[in-house]
Amino acid sequence: MPFGLNKPGTNGIRRPFTLSHMFAVAIGVAGILLTALLASNIRDIELKKIREETGLQETIVHLELKRRLDERVRAIDRLVKRWELFGQPTRERWEAEANLYIEGHEGYQSIGWVDRSYHLRWLVPTAGNEPSLNMDMRFEPIRKAALEEAKRSREKTVTAPIQLVEGGLGFRVVIPVYRKEHFEGFVVSAFRSAQLFNQILHENISAGFGIRLEDAGATIFSRASPSEIPRQWARKSTFAILHREWQLTVWPEKQLLANSTSYASGVFFSGLIISVLCGWLVHFAQGAWYRRQAEMESHFKTEFVANMSHEIRTPLAAVIGYAEALALPGHRLSDTARGDFASRIRTNANFLGGLIDDVLDITRLESGRFSVEGSLFSLEDLLRDIYQMYHAAMKDRKVALELSILGKVPRFVASDAKRIRQVITNLVSNAFKFTVEGKIQIRVEVHTGQKDAGKNELCVYVADTGTGISAADTARIFLPLERGVTRNLGRVGGAGIGLALSRKLARCLGGDLVLLRSEPGKGSEFLFTCMVQRCSSDCIEGTEFEKSLLERAAPDAPGLGLPLDLSGLSVLSVEDDADIQNLIAHYLTLAGIRCDCAKNGIEGVEKALGGNFDLILMDVQMPLLDGIASTRKLREAGCRVPIVSLTARVMREETQAVLDAGASACLTKPFSFDQLIGVIRLHCGRTKHGVLPRPVESPESAPWSL
Repeated sequence: MPFGLNKPGTNGIRRPFTLSHMFAVAIGVAGILLTALLASNIRDIELKKIREETGLQETIVHLELKRRLDERVRAIDRLVKRWELFGQPTRERWEAEANLYIEGHEGYQSIGWVDRSYHLRWLVPTAGNEPSLNMDMRFEPIRKAALEEAKRSREKTVTAPIQLVEGGLGFRVVIPVYRKEHFEGFVVSAFRSAQLFNQILHENISAGFGIRLEDAGATIFSRASPSEIPRQWARKSTFAILHREWQLTVWPEKQLLANSTSYASGVFFSGLIISVLCGWLVHFAQGAWYRRQAEMESHFKTEFVANMSHEIRTPLAAVIGYAEALALPGHRLSDTARGDFASRIRTNANFLGGLIDDVLDITRLESGRFSVEGSLFSLEDLLRDIYQMYHAAMKDRKVALELSILGKVPRFVASDAKRIRQVITNLVSNAFKFTVEGKIQIRVEVHTGQKDAGKNELCVYVADTGTGISAADTARIFLPLERGVTRNLGRVGGAGIGLALSRKLARCLGGDLVLLRSEPGKGSEFLFTCMVQRCSSDCIEGTEFEKSLLERAAPDAPGLGLPLDLSGLSVLSVEDDADIQNLIAHYLTLAGIRCDCAKNGIEGVEKALGGNFDLILMDVQMPLLDGIASTRKLREAGCRVPIVSLTARVMREETQAVLDAGASACLTKPFSFDQLIGVIRLHCGRTKHGVLPRPVESPESAPWSL
């Protein structure tokens, strides 16, 4: 039973314990709890800020130290390069150049030249560095080790931390001088740590922070004693200086940490009130935001379901209606009418299949599971198929369809033909919806890549003379479920996912989909681009191609052509769905193929191993033994008959699982008569004259991917 409070005058009726009651109770205990909580929160915030500032200071110091030290090493290196190019200079000239570098870059203790006997002969400046002049470095282990390493490796090196003879802690940078493979000594520079790093840190680190530099545990520079470093606050990093690694530690000093909690008591009372008010303001603001999001999501789902319902029910009504018309008893239809009804059923069924594919594609794209599959294909055939698909339908609406080839367009390219066809078809379909009369133009050109001549950009322009798109709608047409309010006016259907999906597909193909121009009442023009691989030097002849389109335009009511080259083949169909089994048997009988049927995987394996079949059609999802396991059993038993998997699953990983089990190919449901016969012809290799010749592959038709 929910908690509740008895209100006077309610006759003992218990009311729900709401948020308003909880707040009233919370006010009573706030004075006890918020004192500690608020002070703790303020302290935590300040300490977090200190951590962030410490990290920022460590990054700044790290980068600045590296930059400043590299500058000084490069300056010395220029002295060495000049020596190596022009030979040993006079002492006066060398000292003058060294003085210029010292004046231009603060922090040098000295710059000197060490001869081949490891004696420091030249030194700038001399004043203050007299103890180093003519020093024999062979008796200084750290200095000698650095010189020998530089001579051996012929590279710049740096010493470990040393006590400079001039006084103070520091280090030396050593650069060997080789002229024409002849060793001529070293250029060395001495840096006093305190002088160099205090200057850098004075400019780049805020007050209140300590710093320490170490080399293999030996201190190079420190602004505090090791005992003063609070280990839990220290930020450490490592950076390389000429093959040596230095460790940098930055930490907040004690006074800064002590001051971080000084504001807690001062803001307690005001913070108590502000925290309560802000909490409730945030609570109400979040509530309003979540409600708005829920309303938008609900509206989005409602609109999507409504659109999909319309787009599914309309062609479904046509399929059911024409199917019933074909089945009406006592009413004999002419062959022309029957062909027309069958064509309309097929057209609407294909539309439903395409709509389902679009929804699945955009779902895969949103989930990141979409992939592009590149292969060699005929761009000429693809364009011809799209033209013939829409040519006959447009004649009924007094709309002319024009397809033009601009410039040199290769006949064969490599890319994802299915996705290119899908995008172009969506664009032409949209143009057809919104164009009552006039024309639709498709213009195709290919731009050769500047860096890689094999990689080309395919450009497809689709222009119409339809209703156009208003300026207010141009920014929305590529969003899901947006169909262009001004353009549509409720007259044209559509799920509202075509352009959104097409743009995503175009970008997956390495291109884009953009609206080039649009004017209400005058039409629109879209540009689809994608990357393709040129696979032949043969180009489409624009004039001849456009002429052939008109000569070979598809008839108004296309029928199914019955193949004459598959008679005598024997095919085993393993399918648990009776309707699909009957359809397959009917298709195969029409083609003159003998068909044997099995209704589950176990029966299918037994018949396949006991019979003599030219091909096996294997459904994937079946009772007792599924298609993948059945295929695997047949392959393990030594069956080498081509197996074509039939599946309604379209995810790439699911299709790949079927192929990995040993299937020769995968045919996705729903499939057409032509698709079924085509895959049988491909894998059985039969023609009416005998065996089909193997297609000749050009060297350029190697596997290709985007």
